[in-house]
Amino acid sequence: MAVAPEQLDREKICPFLIKIFIVEKQPHQIKKYRFKDYPEDCIEYQTWFDCTLFELTKEIMDLRRNLFKRACQLEFRIIKFDSELKSFDGLNIGTTNSTHTEEIDDGKVKLSSTRFEIGNWIEVCIKPLEEKKVEHFSRNLKEGGIEAEKEARRGRVFGKTVHIEAIDGIVIASKGAKARMIIEDQDTNEL
Repeated sequence: MAVAPEQLDREKICPFLIKIFIVEKQPHQIKKYRFKDYPEDCIEYQTWFDCTLFELTKEIMDLRRNLFKRACQLEFRIIKFDSELKSFDGLNIGTTNSTHTEEIDDGKVKLSSTRFEIGNWIEVCIKPLEEKKVEHFSRNLKEGGIEAEKEARRGRVFGKTVHIEAIDGIVIASKGAKARMIIEDQDTNEL
């Protein structure tokens, strides 16, 4: 593996071509790459080793505007072929977001500071930045079941402290570290 210098003169150094696979909501399974089941959305981009994740984020946002109607998080990983194991391997290299306002933003990470080699691919998983509304409610776990759950989500309180979090229509209620119940929210119009 050749180590690239930190500062490159982009006018004197020839860029290389990189394949960037774009997936939404969850990463593509690594084992699927082995069977040539690649993500359908692919960008071919010429860049240098001093390219940052911010530059890649900007390029993806320019080329795929339809994916960024809301604020999004972009998770980058290198997809490389391991010739010894005869299989593909993935290595997470950083996370950015479309608003550049989050505390966790690896936009300054350069390809040269990762294990990226010419010939590797990059997969970018685009996830919407959701408002993680985590609210603490009080209610009695012994009373009410689903109805008590709906009441608690409306903000009414009943007794013991419970942590409730809604993620993609699934409500997770827990006390401490133990999950108490997982129910699907079938009637979201009521809430």
